[in-house]
Amino acid sequence: MIKHIVAWNHQAHFTPEERDAHAERIRAGLEALPTQCGGPIPGIVSLRVHARPYPGSTRDMVLDSVFDGEKALAEYQAHPAHKLVSAFVGSVMCDRVCLDYAV
Repeated sequence: MIKHIVAWNHQAHFTPEERDAHAERIRAGLEALPTQCGGPIPGIVSLRVHARPYPGSTRDMVLDSVFDGEKALAEYQAHPAHKLVSAFVGSVMCDRVCLDYAV
């Protein structure tokens, strides 16, 4: 299995209200991916988004997910539903960091 963690910050020019709205849209979009297209995207073991970090955190949001393997992660990243959410994330977030590792 592959643990896939991605974290971002909001772009600085958004208001707190816009940041909250973006965070909710991103959370809802990503957490819906396991059930897109009438059934689960194959290979997603778990997928959670956290958008309320403790003070002192260096990122505003994190995707914490697990996939069956490298092939499942690659298929998820290429899936049209993921690409749609990812395009929105890229339009409102910055400072992306990612860590993938075997579990």
